Amino acid sequence: MLPSKLMYNNKISSAYARNFTSVIDAQNTSEYGVGQTAIINIPTMNNQFLSGADTILSVKLRLRAGVNTTYCNLNRCGIAGAIQRLRLFHGSNLLCDIDNYGVLASILTTYQLSVEDVNGKHSVLAGAGQGHGRNLGVITTGADHEFEFGIPLISILSMTDNYVPCFALTSAPLRLELQFVSSIDMFLSADQSVSTAVAVGKTFNDVKLIANFVEVSDAGMAVIAQSLNGRPLEWVCQSYSNYVFNTNLPNSEKQVSMPVPAKFNSLKALYFVTREKFAGDQDQPSDDMPKFNLKEYSVRIGSKVIPSTKPNTLPQFLAETERALGSVGNRVSPHNYTYAQLTANSSVGAGANNSSGAFVVGLETESYSSASMNGVYQGLNTSTDDIFYQPTYSANTGQDVRIDCFASYDQLITIENGQASVQF
Repeated sequence: MLPSKLMYNNKISSAYARNFTSVIDAQNTSEYGVGQTAIINIPTMNNQFLSGADTILSVKLRLRAGVNTTYCNLNRCGIAGAIQRLRLFHGSNLLCDIDNYGVLASILTTYQLSVEDVNGKHSVLAGAGQGHGRNLGVITTGADHEFEFGIPLISILSMTDNYVPCFALTSAPLRLELQFVSSIDMFLSADQSVSTAVAVGKTFNDVKLIANFVEVSDAGMAVIAQSLNGRPLEWVCQSYSNYVFNTNLPNSEKQVSMPVPAKFNSLKALYFVTREKFAGDQDQPSDDMPKFNLKEYSVRIGSKVIPSTKPNTLPQFLAETERALGSVGNRVSPHNYTYAQLTANSSVGAGANNSSGAFVVGLETESYSSASMNGVYQGLNTSTDDIFYQPTYSANTGQDVRIDCFASYDQLITIENGQASVQF
C-alpha cells in the first residue's frame, strides 16, 4: 500500500456546487432610527442554499454627544444589543420570532463564548466584551462618530445543521425583519448623554445582509431529490421564545410565581434573568443581570418539580445553568463570566470599567444531558403542561424588576409545493 500523498489517480468529473456571497440591501432604505424596523428580503432561487452560519448583518452605528464623553460602552453582546426583535417570515407564515433579542445575545455571549473570543474576534465584529462591551471611546460634542459592525444573527437560519433550502421555498422570499430598540440607552452606557447623529443620516446606517449562498448543479439537485423519495422536505432547527414578568422585590423575603406559557413538543431548556435597568439608563447597562439575593428556586412543569431538590447556593445555581447552556464537566466549555459578575446582588453603578452582572438561572429539560442539541424532539413535551418559575428572594431594597424567560425548543419546518409550515 502507498500513502495517499503518492496517489494521483483521483479525478473530479464534475463540479457539484459553487459558493458565492451576495450583498442584500434593506428594503426601501438603509438608514434607520431607534424603534424603526429594517426589512431584508432573502431571495429563494432554484438550486440555491443559504449558509446561515456564514451570513452576517452589516451595520454602521452613528452617534454624537452634547457634552464630550469620557467613556461610551456597548452592552456585553455589542451591537446585537441594539436589536429589540427578530422575525423571519416565508410569505405570511411566521417561522421565527425572538423578542428582547439583545438580552438573549448577552446570555449566549457570556456563557457560550470564551474570553479569547469576546476580546478578539467578537470585539472586532460585534463590539462584544466580558464585563461590558467595547468602549467606543470619546464621543465629542457636535461631531458625528461612526462605527462599523458585522454580526452573525441568532435565528433558525444559523441554529441548524443544514443549509437553508432556498430552492424549496420558491413561492416567496424569506423576509427578515429587525426591529431596533426604542432608546440608545438600551444598548449603550456613557457618562454623558449620547444621541442619534443629526448632521448626516440616522442612528443605524448602511444596513445590509451579507449572505453566503451555495449553488448546486442540476446533477447535485437530482441526488438531493432522490434522497427525499417523493416526501416533503423537512428542515429541523432550534429556536427561542421570550416571556416577560414584572414584579417588585421588597425589603423582606419574597417568593415569586412566574407563569411561562412555553408549550412545545420538544422544550430543550429555560433561561431566566432578572434586571432592574430593563428600560434603559444613560450610565448603566440594560443587560445588567444581578442575583438580587436569590435564595432558592424551582420550576414546576405540570405535576413535576425540576430540579427535585431546590438549588440554594451559588455553585448549585451555576451547575444547573451550565447544564442548560453547555456542560458542567467539560473543562474546555467556553464561557467568559467572572466570579464578581455572578455574585453581584444589586445593579452595577456607573463607571467606565464597571462589569455588569451575568447571573442566569438555567434549567435543562432535554432527555440526554450534555448531548448535542441538534436533533429534533429530544426535549420535554410541554404542549399540555402549565409551567411556573418559582424563585425565592431574600430581602432587597424595594426595586421594580423584570424577569425575562427564554425558552429553547426544537421546531420542524415542512416545505411542500414551495410553501413552508412550522410545527413545534
